[in-house]
Amino acid sequence: MFSSIRANVCVWEGKWMYEVILETSGVQQLGWATLSCPFTDHKGVGDADDSYAFDGKRVRKWNKEAEPYGQSWVAGDVIGCCIDLDHDEILFYRNGVSLGVAFHGIHKKGPGFGYYPAVSISQGERCELNFGARPFKYPIQGFLPLQEPPSVNLLATQLLRCLSKLFNLQCIERTDSSSVGKLRRLKRFVSLEELFYPVCHSICEELFCILETDARNAEYVAWGPLLSFMMKVFRLQPAHDYSSLDRFIDVFLEFRESCLIFEYISALSSCCKTASLVLNECPYSGSYSYLALVCHILRREELMVLWWKSPDFEFLFEGFLSQKSPSKLDLHSLMPSVCWPGSCEDISYGSSMLLTTTALSEAVSKV
Repeated sequence: MFSSIRANVCVWEGKWMYEVILETSGVQQLGWATLSCPFTDHKGVGDADDSYAFDGKRVRKWNKEAEPYGQSWVAGDVIGCCIDLDHDEILFYRNGVSLGVAFHGIHKKGPGFGYYPAVSISQGERCELNFGARPFKYPIQGFLPLQEPPSVNLLATQLLRCLSKLFNLQCIERTDSSSVGKLRRLKRFVSLEELFYPVCHSICEELFCILETDARNAEYVAWGPLLSFMMKVFRLQPAHDYSSLDRFIDVFLEFRESCLIFEYISALSSCCKTASLVLNECPYSGSYSYLALVCHILRREELMVLWWKSPDFEFLFEGFLSQKSPSKLDLHSLMPSVCWPGSCEDISYGSSMLLTTTALSEAVSKV
């Protein structure tokens, strides 16, 4: 049995996309449909003339009839659903990697009678759709989100870049304290320590000022430039810069609008679900960096209590406990050759073992 949903916005020209974050990996038909596509318990997206879908559980594409297409998906995958009405094509992407053109020569529609994002899922399946209210995890060049990014995003990005430069200067001062000390004694410039707080406070004040005009601004900035900024300050791999992060959070929490940090925690939870394992970055690959960051943030008792009382606590906590599993194709990419004495690999035992163990040894040396 299917449950189907169709968006309330359609497109009839241009190149557009939306993303689907898979919470589960069962039967789900993701794609595009017109208003004429009937939704019943047994029919959904892809089961009518003017509807087109991809299902990674069965590795099929659907337009009345099913044909082999794409790759098998897993929970945590991000599926890009793209429609190119300039060339009458529909394409799908898995974690930013093209699965190829799924449908050619789709029927042209006029204004107000175009294609709607649409999804059909079987019982017990879950997914999350992003039409552009948040930055795409894997934006595809040439394709636009159905929701236009807020105009303040560019200014917010620039403000956070200024803040990032301030932290970079602080790091330089730490590492080259002798030169800085000499110049300070010559009274060439004011100590960075004296400048840090007022500059950081002013930037945060301006940031909150532009965000409070619309709640949607806060969501987009928290999932985009703020996430990038805090990950850069914290550093993806050890040694993490806890002191710089703490200094920023201290200033951040002085503002009443600092509840934005909980939108940021939502972004970290989502990243834990979708982060892929990279073998030569183990053990700091996958969800590690996001978990390390949120664990440090929530050491502050006042933030932990507020998060625990939030209505999204259980949902976000589930995200932090998630670890995305690789598909068979992903495993083959991680370890292209696996061998053991007597295996039927095409290449020799020695070279096969070398391919297998090189990446593993690099990972183990970091543990």
